[in-house]
Amino acid sequence: SGYHDTWTHVWVLDLATRRLRQITFGEADDADPAWSPDGRFLACVSNRRPRADVHFEHGDIFVVPARGGRMRRLTRTSGPKHAPAWSPDGRHIAYLGHRRFPDTVENVHVWVVPAGRGAERDLCPAADLMCEDVLLSDAREFGAGGGPPPVWSADGRRLFFLASRRG
Repeated sequence: SGYHDTWTHVWVLDLATRRLRQITFGEADDADPAWSPDGRFLACVSNRRPRADVHFEHGDIFVVPARGGRMRRLTRTSGPKHAPAWSPDGRHIAYLGHRRFPDTVENVHVWVVPAGRGAERDLCPAADLMCEDVLLSDAREFGAGGGPPPVWSADGRRLFFLASRRG
């Protein structure tokens, strides 16, 4: 039981052959796919926790081979995550999120996680900054929703992102 009985997965369409191939499977929603620079992998956001349809506030960054196969979970903290973006060398993935679950009204920051193994890291932990195009108030939330992914500099040493301040 839960809120729905269908799941959103990642698919790849080969434009030359017009063949559609499902890449992710299972009882979870998969979203925000991002190709690795070498085209061999896709990063995506998925909530593979038990009862994901009820505990939808969580998400993790996963990597899956572009031809399909076993998904590898990169992040371990609770809370929402979205908009993964690979570094130019394919060694790291930046994303937007926070870990103050169950508080859903929290500043979203830019995070980085190694594409291999290692812990995720908040790049601006002390900043009173919303790293999205959004406005929070006591009554409503206004914004584009979700926010675009961070953009890596060509040399992979910097990240560019939208941010909202003072409200």
